[in-house]
Amino acid sequence: MDRTKNDKVRVGVIIGLAITVMVTAIVWAIYDGLLDNALVASTTFIVIGIAAFVLVLAGRSFMSDIKAGIPFEDERSRRVKEKAAGNSFIFMIYLLLALGLYCDNVNASLKATDITGISILGGAISFVAMWAYFSRKPSLE
Repeated sequence: MDRTKNDKVRVGVIIGLAITVMVTAIVWAIYDGLLDNALVASTTFIVIGIAAFVLVLAGRSFMSDIKAGIPFEDERSRRVKEKAAGNSFIFMIYLLLALGLYCDNVNASLKATDITGISILGGAISFVAMWAYFSRKPSLE
């Protein structure tokens, strides 16, 4: 298989997995969150579904780039992802630490699962924001 076919298969698998995650998250949000009045669970699963939908749209864009002959991943895109992942990981660690200290000092009613979900969601949002910022920035240094 040449590079173009490999990239098409890769994007096809990503789109298929994203659609599966999107449908599963929305169904689980309706079943677990909305029917049981669990706001955090339903919001988390709806956000996961929206993120999977955005991934499907990005996959369509990747597919059109592949048809135009643009490589799926080059050195700059790899560096942008690495830098965005590193910065969002650090942000997620500090967010988790801040939530832990807040809950200890204020006696908040957040459970450990809520704190974990909030920190993972914050990390995902910060990754997308950092990726968008670094992909628009002319220099990565």
